[in-house]
Amino acid sequence: MSSVANDAPIYQLSYDLLLHIFEDNAHMFADDSALITTLAASQVCQHWRSFMLATPSLWGKLLDFDVLDRSTGEGYWGEELVRRTGSSVLWIKAVKGLVKERPNQQLALHFIKTIKDHFHRVEILVVDLELMEFARHREFWNEITSHPVPQLQCFDYTVILDRDGRRNIVQRASYSPFPLFADDAPRLRTFRAIQFEFDLQVPWARGLRDLLVGQSTFLPTLLDALPAIESLERLELNNIVWLAEGEDNVYLQTVHLPKLKELRLGSLHPSVCDILLDHLIIPPDCALRYTLQLSTVWFLDRNLETEITTIIRRLSEYARRYFLHWVPTNLLLRCEKDVLCIATGTQDGLGGFYLLIESDLLHVRAQITATFLSEFTLPEFRHVTQLRFETEFSDEDVLLLAFFGCLSSVQILTTCCWHPHFFNFLKEKLDPQRSVFPSLKTIKLEKSKPRPGLPIEDYKNVDLSDFIGSHDGYPVEVVISP
Repeated sequence: MSSVANDAPIYQLSYDLLLHIFEDNAHMFADDSALITTLAASQVCQHWRSFMLATPSLWGKLLDFDVLDRSTGEGYWGEELVRRTGSSVLWIKAVKGLVKERPNQQLALHFIKTIKDHFHRVEILVVDLELMEFARHREFWNEITSHPVPQLQCFDYTVILDRDGRRNIVQRASYSPFPLFADDAPRLRTFRAIQFEFDLQVPWARGLRDLLVGQSTFLPTLLDALPAIESLERLELNNIVWLAEGEDNVYLQTVHLPKLKELRLGSLHPSVCDILLDHLIIPPDCALRYTLQLSTVWFLDRNLETEITTIIRRLSEYARRYFLHWVPTNLLLRCEKDVLCIATGTQDGLGGFYLLIESDLLHVRAQITATFLSEFTLPEFRHVTQLRFETEFSDEDVLLLAFFGCLSSVQILTTCCWHPHFFNFLKEKLDPQRSVFPSLKTIKLEKSKPRPGLPIEDYKNVDLSDFIGSHDGYPVEVVISP
């Protein structure tokens, strides 16, 4: 540890300013190396070390178990880190270390001990757990979350199934005989935890700004609860269903959420989504994300195609209003036999506009694809300068060509479509009259992601030399990513 002359400029800084500098560099949710940076700063000189060790609040916001995962055995210093927090409020992050199929057990046990001993001090908890790790301690989590949480502001808890390198979020809730947080969480602002059931009309829900409703919930129950949570800024709804069997003619109230900045809808039947949007009044600049993974059973309903095309038209109308406030400059289009997707870039950290329709049977319902392309051939896309395009291309697809026609400002086209017809089509349209993409300067080619079951080694060894050689003299720059 170095010594610094007492008259060095650094000693002229006030303690408040010095603390502000340390705190700015100790935000682990903005900087994954914040704990390492702070630890290094505490070893610069005796003056800094004494000051930092005498400031428990600095260490209390640095319980980063992803960084602690790098230390094991006698070199593990998690206990020392917790000791340095004193009695301050705690920020805890574990989004990598405990999500592995076989996590470091020293780390996992210390994480559980920290939660058990200090849960009453936790202000922010962001954790991803592997399913078996969650199941091993399920009773513990039920018990610990049955207590009041006077300090808790953020509870972001995700259980993930990790098998063969593929990670999926577990959507099923875990039953607990106890009221969550003993119905006492006065400072809670963010709740994103599918595994923990709770009553939407619980008192602490009134203070929420960010809410994920992941448990299966009837639409009328949701609409009855939302008016009390009028300060919501972000709302994510999964598994919302219409009514219990036998219930008819239920009154649905209209809910106004004036502060909402982002609405995410997943696993909602298109008819439920349509009814929900009928009864939500949200700002026109609210980002909207709808992920529609079509169940095979739904295709037995003869009205499904009509319901899907109806919701596509509705979302197209919403997108046009949204684009009046957030002009799209980046655009993603996926048009494949089992996936339709259109998405704009994020705005101010929010999700922009995003629509995904996915089903193995999508290719047999051509009208859905036709409606999707026609409804999203929008004049507002004339502002787009960067397009990402993923498709199984056909130069006979008139609707796709019309979509290209509205993209007059695209300068960079990124694609993983290597179909020769696509590039022959582009060359014909680009040289010389530029009937599509008149502003195009660069085409960026990427390898598509390997299909499930394709060995990574085979994917990496794809020979691109023939394809590269075929683009000599192309009318725009062609860049191929390795």
